[in-house]
Amino acid sequence: MRGSKRPAAARGCRPKTRGLPWTPSPNNTVYSLSVSGGVAYAGGGFTTIGGQVRDRIAALDAATGNATAWNPSANTTVLALTVTNNRVHIGGSFTQLGGQPRGYYGVACTTTPCQ
Repeated sequence: MRGSKRPAAARGCRPKTRGLPWTPSPNNTVYSLSVSGGVAYAGGGFTTIGGQVRDRIAALDAATGNATAWNPSANTTVLALTVTNNRVHIGGSFTQLGGQPRGYYGVACTTTPCQ
């Protein structure tokens, strides 16, 4: 890579293939993306993504890009996230996550009840 142009890698597909019809269309920057199972978790500065209002964090169907019902909501930018089992570890400049005070880091469960 070292400064070389890699347009196919940037699109996430091999040369001479079509990209997937995955179009979540965020209205602002996505800084982090983590895939677990059939779900892609996105964090950033957006307030809409996957056709739904989602404040800076969202779960998207990995095949279609449509937002799922999961909606923990952060009051400011999400910069990083990772999924471990049924928990999403979230970092950023937010002070609230899911309506609860959280200082720049929080955990949101992907299932209810959280196990």
